[in-house]
Amino acid sequence: MDEISLRRLIGCVQAGSPHAPDPSERLSVLNHFFGYRSVPERSPFIDPDISVRLQAARLGFRHVHLNLISVGLDQVPNADQVDSLLDGAIAFVRRVYGNVGIGIGRIERGQLLAADAQGFDQITSGEEGQELTDSFSFAGDNDGIDAFFVRSLVWEDEDVAGQSPIDGSCDNDGKGSGLIVDFSGGGSGATIGRALGHELGHYLGLSHTDVHTFLFDDPEAKSLENMMTSTGAGPLDEITDLQASIMRQHCMMRPPCR
Repeated sequence: MDEISLRRLIGCVQAGSPHAPDPSERLSVLNHFFGYRSVPERSPFIDPDISVRLQAARLGFRHVHLNLISVGLDQVPNADQVDSLLDGAIAFVRRVYGNVGIGIGRIERGQLLAADAQGFDQITSGEEGQELTDSFSFAGDNDGIDAFFVRSLVWEDEDVAGQSPIDGSCDNDGKGSGLIVDFSGGGSGATIGRALGHELGHYLGLSHTDVHTFLFDDPEAKSLENMMTSTGAGPLDEITDLQASIMRQHCMMRPPCR
């Protein structure tokens, strides 16, 4: 099996980031390569996947970079667990997407304290969610998708797991793009990961599979465990080959690291 050059792969993952490590900087496999703040806890739905060889293989696929932006999470009851829960969410999405040949590459972190969030830490309508992504963005120009994690997402007294445009913007050189995930129901990394994977699927071009959609001719997508169902109660960790093919064509997908 070919030798893996970590420095080369980290260089590929970090390319385009305003926070890329200096060539002389001591590299952290956990942080610079996986994007974790801690080792994700193992659960029935999360494989911590701290395997350099496995992540190298996934980076050999088309992959997407993510900017995780916490909005007001300094005021949630489990504020000290935010980083570890987000690590678990990334591990969940890496497994689900990796199963169909799509990688999750660079992970960057940002934070809006509740005092600075202008009320956008608690979203009460789709319009307000759009205002959040219009008003804020990850610092600097990079090629990652902004993923905002808010304290609550409630529309007309109904809890909503997330919000995203279908086939989202290809331009992240400022504001006006991104997806939103409700952190309030995040009792586990897998719960947050299901919502993140679902909203990321929307951003990369997928509609719900249990409503009238262009995927009506994809019978495998009708499973109640499919990631894009809006009514399933299972692990929501299935992606069909057709869904994966659609996502790979999105312009925010990065070319394979070789």
